[in-house]
Order: sequence, then C-alpha cells, then structure tokens
Amino acid sequence: MDQALSASIFRNNVLENILYNASNLGEKGLPNSEEGLLFPMAKAVVNFLGGDLNNIPGSGSSWFRTGGWAHRMNSEIEKCLRENHDRIGLNLANALRDLLHVEWKLDMGSAIPQSGLVWYFTFNPKPAGPVFYISPKDVARIQCYSDQFAPSNIAYICREIGINMDIFLWIYS
Repeated sequence: MDQALSASIFRNNVLENILYNASNLGEKGLPNSEEGLLFPMAKAVVNFLGGDLNNIPGSGSSWFRTGGWAHRMNSEIEKCLRENHDRIGLNLANALRDLLHVEWKLDMGSAIPQSGLVWYFTFNPKPAGPVFYISPKDVARIQCYSDQFAPSNIAYICREIGINMDIFLWIYS
C-alpha cells in the first residue's frame, strides 16, 4: 500500500477513534463543524501532553478573530508533539499534527483558517444541523480498528484525548 495512503487511513482511524470516545462511545452528538471540533480537540491534545492551554483559543473566543492565533496554536501543538513523540509514537504525533495544523486558505477573495479536519467533513458528509451522531455502523467499524490499536498505547491515548475533548466540548457549547 502506498505510504501516503496508509498514513491517511491511519490519520482517519485516529480521528474517528478520538471522536468516538468524545461522543461517549457514540451516544452523544458532536459539533457539525470544523471549528466546533478543532478547538476542543486541540485543547484535549495539549492538555493530555501537558502543554499551555492558554495558547489554544476556545470556539468563538475574542482572539480567534485576531491575527496570530493560528501561529500560537500551531506552535503549542508542535511543541507538545515534539516533546512527547517518544511517549505517543511518531506515527500518532504525525497524525495529530496533520489533523490540527491550521493554515490560512483563500476562499473567494478572503482568507479563512483551515485545518486537517476539513477533509473529514468533505469526504464524510453529515446531515444538516448543529450536531451529528456517529452511526451504529461506524461505531462497529471504529471498535474493530480500536481493537487493532490495543497492543500499542494508541487506543489508550485516543481514549484519553477523546475523554478530554468531551470535557472541552461541554465547556465551549
């Protein structure tokens, strides 16, 4: 299998595992937007890795609308992943970096922030509305590859990040 495709599949599995745990094993709804998932997930990762939560904006926070927030957030996430890559593994660190890294993209003449989470909404269309639920079919699939993660510490880390994310989702909802 192509290495880039393999990394992409791994990244998708990591994201879905984190979202599965953040949704209380598929029972609770999740925000149906990139921004709604990005900040709670970024805070959960930084919190799990012992970083500075003050460098991650909350959804709708005042400094989200000012320049420099993406650089601060990217720098904090990068620092945490770099300092903990031995603890979490290089593949997981790379997957989390790819998911959470924010870049400014031009869209119809204006710049908008975009993270690696955007592809999740692009290639996994969700019903209209403020929240979405992980389907029972997806829960079964996620549980299957979560079991494959079990021999490593990846399942544990995704579970802990998901539980942290659930707390930050509640705080910012």
